[in-house]
Amino acid sequence: MIFLSQAQIDALLLEDIQGGDLTTRALNIGHQHGYIEFFSPSGRLRQRNFCRV
Repeated sequence: MIFLSQAQIDALLLEDIQGGDLTTRALNIGHQHGYIEFFSPSGRLRQRNFCRV
């Protein structure tokens, strides 16, 4: 299992936020609905972003 510290998670999120969503723009898929399924043993990422776990 890969472990990321809270600082590493924050850095990854900040890096992604600053550039905007270039993939969505390049593929022109911003109007389409998406689906994601995410499993986290500790729920740290969701808790960090104020989601109920």
